[in-house]
Amino acid sequence: GTMETLRAGGETLLSAVAWSSCSISMSLLNKMAVSLTSAPLAVVVLQMVATVVFALGSCNLHFGAGATLWALTVPPLFLLMMVSSMLALQHVSVGTFVVVRNLGPLFSLVIETAVHPSAALKCDVPTVLCTAAIAAGVAIYQMHNLTFSLLGSVYLAINLASAVAERMLQRYLLAIREVDVSKPALMVINNGIGALAASAIVLGGHREELT
Repeated sequence: GTMETLRAGGETLLSAVAWSSCSISMSLLNKMAVSLTSAPLAVVVLQMVATVVFALGSCNLHFGAGATLWALTVPPLFLLMMVSSMLALQHVSVGTFVVVRNLGPLFSLVIETAVHPSAALKCDVPTVLCTAAIAAGVAIYQMHNLTFSLLGSVYLAINLASAVAERMLQRYLLAIREVDVSKPALMVINNGIGALAASAIVLGGHREELT
């Protein structure tokens, strides 16, 4: 009835507020970490290792069908997204980073509707306008805090492309291929493989980040 509708709406609103708060806080903390350490790859490694440790403590670790497929496809995009975000934050403001990342849903909605037309995705004019309005609203709010550089713009473009590709691939594997792996296990795969690859990059050509 009415109470169930209100409860469902409240849960959705609470989830949106919680996600937004975590996302904004993470961007600010990443900017501070990169600015203070000048070691973006090392920061990524530390974050991934911490995530793996916490995920391994879960009672819901399940690696079922599709775990190998996930490990071969998602972690490279996940690592590229994480590293490019840290590198971008070295050259642009948090406001610029947030504005560009808010373009992601608009691109992913259009692309995924074209690639997976049978997935019951709704991409009509009102949906596109609402998504674009969100990005425009963020841009207006952050208008006086937008700073661009050539290198920063390149990293932002790479970050946006990898983020959209990674989210689309995740949805395809989870909703269409129906990969049978628990969320904590997915976190272990993404961050474990990502941490190993990022560590190899640091040890291979960026040892200055260890000092």
